[in-house]
Amino acid sequence: MNKIFKLSIVTALSGFLLVGCSMGSNSPEESSSVESHGTKVHAHLTQEKLAHIVQKAGEESGWKMTEFKSDTFIAEKTDDDETVSATVKFSNTSLEIIPENDDLEDAIKDALAK
Repeated sequence: MNKIFKLSIVTALSGFLLVGCSMGSNSPEESSSVESHGTKVHAHLTQEKLAHIVQKAGEESGWKMTEFKSDTFIAEKTDDDETVSATVKFSNTSLEIIPENDDLEDAIKDALAK
């Protein structure tokens, strides 16, 4: 009986420690951002603020940003005689640029870092 009591206490304490450790490990960086294609998007940003940041970052780096949907922009840039376009789809937890474009991604990363 004494062994069963000790075993149940050890099991209960282990369970509390495991639950407590997993709940306590949420640092601000872990809970407030997500990595997607190397671009960190902060979860505390509203979709409208993020749309403004994405549009402004693209335009400042020479891209013509056309809103396609509330969460999607069509980005176009002309260098010499060559036109490049990409679709930027985002939410408050992710950002995707199709096809990948380092120039546009870097501009958005820099704007998000501010």
